[in-house]
Amino acid sequence: MNLHAKKILNQNESVITKNNHKHLEKYYDEHVDKKLPEDYHRGDITSLKRMLAYFDAMMAACATFLVVPIKNLDLQENTQSLVQFIASISSELIEYFVGFQIVLTIWENMNNRAIVIKRVDDFILTLVIFEMLVTSILPFSLALQGHYPREKVSFLTTCVILVHYGVSWAFIALLIIIPTIRKIYWFVRRRVKKLELTERNLFLEHFCKGNIPKERVEIMSDAAVAIVACILILDITEKKFPSKVDVNKHGLIYALRNMTSEFFIYVASFCLVSALWYVNYAVLHLFKTVNSIILYLQKVFLLFCCLCPLAGNMVLIIANKDDNETNIAIRYSAGIIFFSSISNFFIVVYGLLTGEKYFHEWASIKHFKKNKREHFYTLAKVLNLPFWSIFCFLGSFGSSSSAIYVLYVTSFGASFSFFAFKFIFMNYISKIATYFLRQNYLVKEYKESYASKEINLRQVSFFTEHLDNYVIRNENFN
Repeated sequence: MNLHAKKILNQNESVITKNNHKHLEKYYDEHVDKKLPEDYHRGDITSLKRMLAYFDAMMAACATFLVVPIKNLDLQENTQSLVQFIASISSELIEYFVGFQIVLTIWENMNNRAIVIKRVDDFILTLVIFEMLVTSILPFSLALQGHYPREKVSFLTTCVILVHYGVSWAFIALLIIIPTIRKIYWFVRRRVKKLELTERNLFLEHFCKGNIPKERVEIMSDAAVAIVACILILDITEKKFPSKVDVNKHGLIYALRNMTSEFFIYVASFCLVSALWYVNYAVLHLFKTVNSIILYLQKVFLLFCCLCPLAGNMVLIIANKDDNETNIAIRYSAGIIFFSSISNFFIVVYGLLTGEKYFHEWASIKHFKKNKREHFYTLAKVLNLPFWSIFCFLGSFGSSSSAIYVLYVTSFGASFSFFAFKFIFMNYISKIATYFLRQNYLVKEYKESYASKEINLRQVSFFTEHLDNYVIRNENFN
C-alpha cells in the first residue's frame, strides 16, 4: 500500500470515528439501555437531558433578569435629560454587559462538561443545583455593584458569588475570556502540531472544540426571548396599573382609555421581540451544527434582545414628551433593535461562506440556482428588521412630531414586510391567481359538460364548491 492510499484510509477512519463520537453523544441513553440488563435498576443514575433543560431555563432567567434594574426609567430626575440619565447609570449598563457574559460563560462551560458527563447521580445533581443557586444571585450582586461601585462590600459580594478570591476586574474579565483562550489554544495546536489519528486524539479534538449542540443553543435562546417577552407586561401590571383613586373618581373605562399608548407600546414591543425570535429561529433552522463563531454571534443577538424592555420603556415614558428627548429615546431604541437583528444577518453570511460544513446541504450556496427564491426570501427576512431600525434611527433626526410618525410607520412597516416577502418570494401571488383561473376554468367546463344532461343548478353548485378535489393539471396554469 503506497503512502497516498494509506493517508486516504486514515482519513476515512478518522471520519468514521468522528461520526461515531457524534452519534454516541446524541444517542447515549439508547446506547446505555442496550448495554445494561433489562432488570438493572436505573433509579440512582439518570439521564442528563432533563437536568440540562432545567439548567438552560435557569441560566436564561438569570441572564434576562439582569435588565430589570436598568429598565426602570422612573429613577430619572425631572432636571435630567435622557443622555445624562444614561450616563448616570453607565456603571449599571457595564455590569449588565459583564454579567450577561458571565452567565452565558457558566452556561457554555456546563454544556462543554456535558460532552463527557452523560449520566448524573444525586451528588452531581446537588453540585449543579448549588452552581445554579450561586448564579441566580448574580443579578442582585451585580445590581448592587453597579449602584455602589466604590463600595468594597458590593464588589466582594460579586467575587464571592463567583467563587473567586481576587477582587479585580481583570480576574472577572479573565473568567469571561477563558473559553475563548482555550479554543484558540487548541485551534493553533491542531494546526501547528498534527495529532496522530488515534481514537484518543480524535476524541480530544472533538472535546477541545467545545461546540455546543444546536439543540441546547435553541433551547437557551427560546427561553431567554420568552422571558423577555413576558417582562414587557410588568410595566402595565405594576407601574401603569389603574389606581383605585382614579377608578373610583372617573371609572375603569376612563382609566383604561388613558392607557391606550401603553397598550400600543406593549403590543408593538411584543411583536418586535417575537419578530426577532422568528428571524433567529429561521436562521438557526438552516444550520445542522454550530461552532464558536456562531455561538458568539448568538450571544450578541441575545445580549441586545434582552435590552428590548429598556427600549420599550424609553418609547413609552420619554417618546410622548414631544421634545428633543423623544428623538433621543427613539434613536437609542432603534440602535438596540439594529444590533440585535444584524447579528442574524452575520450568522447567515457566515453559514453561506462556510458552505456545507455547518449549513444543511439544501441551504448551501451551491444550490442557489435551484433554490433562488428561498435564498432571496431568507436574506429578505434577516435584513428586514435592520432596514427598518436604520429607517427609524435616521427619522429620529427630524422634528419630534415627525419622529413619532416614523416610529408608527416602522412598527407597521416591519410587520407588513414579513407578509409581503412571503407572498412575493414564495410565489403566493401567482398561486392565488392560478387558483382563481382554475376555478373559472372548472366552472366553465362543468357548465358545458352537464348542460345537455339536464342537471339542476343545485348539483352544479355542489361540485363548484369542492374544486380542490377536481383540480385539472394543465401546463397553461403553472
